[in-house]
Parts: sequence; structure tokens; C-alpha cells
Amino acid sequence: MGELYAAELVLPVFAIMLVVSGKASSTLRSAIFWKFFLAGMVMIAGYMISDLIAGTSQQNYLRAWGRNAVLLSDLLALSVMAGSDKRYIWWYIFGVTIGTLIYLQTHGIVLNNYTWKLEGYGRAILMLVLLLGYFLPNLMTIGLIVCFGLVSIYMDSRSQGAISLLLAGLLWVRKANPVRLNISARNMAKFVIAGIVVLLMILIAMAQTGDEYSDRRGASNVERFGALKIGFIAITDSPFIGFGSWGQGTKKYAEMYRKETEKDLRHLGQTYIQYTDTFMPHSQILQSWMEGGILSAFFFLFFGYKLLASMKYVVFGRYLDYLTPIYIITLFGSAWNLVMSPYSGNHRLGIAMAVAIVCSLTIERRKAN
Repeated sequence: MGELYAAELVLPVFAIMLVVSGKASSTLRSAIFWKFFLAGMVMIAGYMISDLIAGTSQQNYLRAWGRNAVLLSDLLALSVMAGSDKRYIWWYIFGVTIGTLIYLQTHGIVLNNYTWKLEGYGRAILMLVLLLGYFLPNLMTIGLIVCFGLVSIYMDSRSQGAISLLLAGLLWVRKANPVRLNISARNMAKFVIAGIVVLLMILIAMAQTGDEYSDRRGASNVERFGALKIGFIAITDSPFIGFGSWGQGTKKYAEMYRKETEKDLRHLGQTYIQYTDTFMPHSQILQSWMEGGILSAFFFLFFGYKLLASMKYVVFGRYLDYLTPIYIITLFGSAWNLVMSPYSGNHRLGIAMAVAIVCSLTIERRKAN
């Protein structure tokens, strides 16, 4: 039926303890918390309506509804926790990071390009670096983040590496402006310099690894952008009602996707190409829209809007502290995933953490005003 992570069992219990103790009162009084709750309920309703109309199999709709219910539980619990005391964010990420590394080691999962990107090694090591930033000088933290970003690109994890290098550039600019970042000629010049340096590092690292990874990267681009194109076609054909959970009614679009990508993939030397009779776009917004219609997409659209507002606040308007790197990497990474990653079980906690940070920042701004 799907995976349930240990944190997803512990979080609701801890959240209930905070509510009972009265520490969650500020979160429960905040409008943003209840807006996300409402958006989550609307998403679940969208899936139910679309599955009933599409005649989705019981196995598929139960898996999808369960995924949505657990996501809602995760984001509510983490929002209560983050809104009660921002220090809980640091400790939660510390626990998840150490737990991930212990799991990978005890299950004999070796460190390689695949596990760095898809099994959690890269993410765990990055978060460990950001957690250690609490104890380190800013410049040393920035240097470690740059090293991690370059290593990620050399491990063929392009988006993770690029976002990490972007984080390092932003922290360098903010280092001289710890209270807030005002728009001035000097600060704009720093942004331009940081942007050029980050771009050059990405381009050089990509060029140096091009011979080794060019075919795989080319195939990935073909598949991702092909899926986005067909996904847009699908939601245009049926913008209000989805095709059902897990793409059960998408055989037509699966064939369109095959025709869109097969020739280019074979040109890139891909000899083993596996297609199915269902289609899901590699995008959280488009996938939820295709599965559950406009009601389900509403959650991710609202989430995206709040992500952008929170990113602007953290980069320009918020004081610099030990959580700033964690906030930036989570918000920017979630914005990328919203467009370029699937809505799957292993993304639940990431989405929930980003929602919790949005809620925490909103409460923080309200208290400051």
C-alpha cells in the first residue's frame, strides 16, 4: 500500500503534546495554518471526486488517498512544531538526518551516484553541513556548502548542486547585511558578482563531467520536458476533473509521451526504453492536477504562491540566523520540486517541512509587526 516513515508516526504524537501543553496556541490562532489545512482538505476532495468519476481501482485510490492523508498529517504536525518554537526545526532535521545516515549504513546501501541522488545520501550530508553551520563561522559554512555543491554536480546531481551553490552565493551577500538586505547599488553589485561566480562554477563543473554523464543528462532532459509537455496537454483536455489516481485513465497520454520521447532517446543511445500504459508528469503541480483535477492542484498552486512570498522574505527581509541556510535550501528546493519532481511518498516530508517553514515565517512576521 505504500511506505510510512518512522517520523510520520512520531510527529502527530509530539504535535498533540504541544497542543495539550498550550505551546501551540500561536500556531492554532494563525490564519496560514488553517488555510493550508483547508487547501489539503480541498485536495483530498478533488482526488475523491476524480477517482469516483474515473472509476479508479480500489487499490489505486486507497494508495493515493492514504498518501494525501499522511501528507496532511505531516504538514499539520510539523507546522504546529515549527510555529511553537523554531528550535524544533533544527532538532527535527538533526534527528531525520542522523536517522537517514544510520538507515543507509545499516542496510548496506553503498555511496555512489545513484544513492547520492535518489536514496538520500546527498540530502543527508547537505543537511548535516547546514546543521554544523550553527557551530561554525559563516565563511567556513559557505565554503563547505560550495564544496558540497560541486561534489553534487560531479556525482551527477545537477539540481541539488546548483541550488546549493545558489545558497552559498546568497549567504555570501547576506553576510555583510545580517539584519535585512536593502536594495542598493552596492548590494546589487554583490548579487551580480555572486551570480556570475555561481554560474561559472556550475558551467565548469558541468563541462568537466559532460563526457561521463552527457547521454544520461540528455535522456533525463528529454524525459522531463517531454513529460511536462504531455502533462500540459492532458490538463488542457480535462482541466476540472482529473483522470484518477496513479494515472489509471491516461493510456492515451502514455502513448503520446512514447511518441514524443522515443526517437530522441534512441538517438542518445538509449537501447532499453521502458514505457507503461499509464502516464504521470514529472511535476507535483501537473501530477496532482492530472490525478485529482483543479481542486487537487489548488493545494500545490497555493503552496507555490506562499513559497515565493517566503523566499522573498528570507532572502531580503529577515535577519540572518542559524536557520537561514535551512530555510533557503528547503524553500528553493521545494519550489524546484513543485515543477520538476513527482508527487510521491518520499517527497511528503519535504513538502510538509516547507509548509511548516512557511507557517513559522508567517507567524514570525506577524509577531514582529
